[in-house]
Amino acid sequence: MTTNLMIQYVSKRDIAKHFGVSERTIDRYRQFGIFHQGEHFIRKFPHSNNSPLLFLLDKCDKAYRQEFAVERMELAQ
Repeated sequence: MTTNLMIQYVSKRDIAKHFGVSERTIDRYRQFGIFHQGEHFIRKFPHSNNSPLLFLLDKCDKAYRQEFAVERMELAQ
């Protein structure tokens, strides 16, 4: 039995477009701990601090929905 998992990495520009926010907002999500290196994104060239970031679309989508669903629930109370 073979499973064919498709892992989709996208650029910061593409993930920002997916969520309808700016690239700077994606940086803020990283700073606030919504997206974590190694889990939600990696560096294209791991040994370079200036390397572009590549985001895992499905994991970022889950983290984004979870973060903002909790926020909406807190506002509703």
